[in-house]
Amino acid sequence: MSKLSGYPEDKMVATYPTYGNIGPAGIMVALSTAEKEGRLKPGMRVGLWGVGSGVNTFLVEVMW
Repeated sequence: MSKLSGYPEDKMVATYPTYGNIGPAGIMVALSTAEKEGRLKPGMRVGLWGVGSGVNTFLVEVMW
């Protein structure tokens, strides 16, 4: 996804390599992973991007 979006890979949290296809839970798992790794700080703008099979996509920005 990094190559397609042009967004830096080090700013992304990938769930598929570790957990496989976990569907909608992937966003919550990614947020939890980023928080445990200390990558989320209060006031940060966080983009949540989910891509499913076919043409299903989800994108939202939240303030952490």
